[in-house]
Amino acid sequence: MDQELIDLVKPDGLLARSGKDVQIRFVDLLAAEIEIEMPGEPVRYKLKSLRDLYGPGNNVDVVDPQNDTFMPLFLMIEEEIAKYYLGEMPRLTDGSVGLVLNQLGMDPEAATSDPFTLRIQMALRMCLSLNSYSPPGSKVGSQEDREIR
Repeated sequence: MDQELIDLVKPDGLLARSGKDVQIRFVDLLAAEIEIEMPGEPVRYKLKSLRDLYGPGNNVDVVDPQNDTFMPLFLMIEEEIAKYYLGEMPRLTDGSVGLVLNQLGMDPEAATSDPFTLRIQMALRMCLSLNSYSPPGSKVGSQEDREIR
């Protein structure tokens, strides 16, 4: 999780004082920057790398797609696929989506310039920034956590 980002968007954070819904958009895929709509000027924020967001895990070898714990992660990926299809690539095929997801399954942080892959990587970073997939009581992001990985 990224506590700094959470502090910006949580109910008593900066956005709550604006009285508006949180609006976040990707602005620079290569630099992993998002823009958070705020009254006055929007705030730009650089997302942490996936490596910095990884926790110790849930002691499972395979993520169960039926487990509600992981639903935000799956929905974030699915949403980016749909947005890319509707907005940028109406000829997107199941095969091309499968290739990208297979590549990300092997190395989620793989260097790429492919806009579709970058969008999914950004979605993963956003989801992992705002949600914890580590067991309760673990010290995500601590020195101890980094040594576990």
